[in-house]
Amino acid sequence: MSETRRLDLQIDYWNNVGPTKPFAHPVNIEELSRWLSPAGRILDYGCGKGYQYLARRVHETWGGVLPHCYDVGIKQFSRRPEGVFEGIICTDMMEHIDEPDVDSVLADVFGFAAVDRPAFAFLAISCAPSKKRDLPDGRNVHLTVQPPAWWAEKIARFERSGLILQVVYEDCDGRESTL
Repeated sequence: MSETRRLDLQIDYWNNVGPTKPFAHPVNIEELSRWLSPAGRILDYGCGKGYQYLARRVHETWGGVLPHCYDVGIKQFSRRPEGVFEGIICTDMMEHIDEPDVDSVLADVFGFAAVDRPAFAFLAISCAPSKKRDLPDGRNVHLTVQPPAWWAEKIARFERSGLILQVVYEDCDGRESTL
């Protein structure tokens, strides 16, 4: 499938489902954002349409630092950010990536984390097929469905001193766990 077609399918999904999706992790982000310097920046990689910030204002629950929103599938957020960030948020995004692309996308996500000062990365990844919707071509919107151990192995190569890493995995019943 071409990259353009893949993005078109993702855009269609977010145009129809995005406004109804909850942001379930403000407490985790609030804890992690305490590590930010006063001028610290946060990146939400794969932010969707940004409703969690623009309409729901969830960033106000963790001190008001409005993340830089980046999502290649959403035109207004598709411009690649410049520089590095002290905080990276990546929720409900990685499971939407085709499995052959997971390694390169993770490298890109973690490539935005500051290395010259403390930084945090928070990821929330579903490990189950989506119950809500399929792509127009019939595939489940969760293109990479793997167990937490599989994801943990992929993510482990980005662990380093000075990076606070928290990953939450969601199973098919909506239960969350960490490894």
